[in-house]
Amino acid sequence: MTDPDQHWTAHAACRQHDPDLWFASTHHGTTRATQVCHACPVQQLCLDDALHLARHTPGLTGIWAGKHATELRRATKNTPPTTPKG
Repeated sequence: MTDPDQHWTAHAACRQHDPDLWFASTHHGTTRATQVCHACPVQQLCLDDALHLARHTPGLTGIWAGKHATELRRATKNTPPTTPKG
């Protein structure tokens, strides 16, 4: 079994905040979420997973690695598939 502290999510800055912030319906909420993401030490690992999710989850919503789900879906059209790490 893998030690949960070794997975990147154990070190994600978002763990210290209300999860609803990443699914906020206001500009202020999404701005705050992206600020947290941009300061996160594991943002790139999150982005790798987010791109994978965007490719395989048509209804993906929210902010992931500082990007809105629509941005991620657009990015997947222009990048090769990624394999999540972690």
